[in-house]
Amino acid sequence: MTERDALQYWLDSAEDNRKIAADLFRLKHFAWSLYLGQLSLEKILKGISVKKGAEPFRTHDLVKLAKLAGIEL
Repeated sequence: MTERDALQYWLDSAEDNRKIAADLFRLKHFAWSLYLGQLSLEKILKGISVKKGAEPFRTHDLVKLAKLAGIEL
């Protein structure tokens, strides 16, 4: 898988999760909406990390992923 393919994978997957999170929010399933929103953000951060040449390690820690992606919090 090329870097471009990996980036596209993460962004496509994040967009799918974001759409489902929005649908769940409209249905007032707030806990599941929040979960999928967090998952979407995690995948976006992993995509940014790949674009910057880093290997996104297996974690769900958004702070660590943001640092890996070079984002100041």
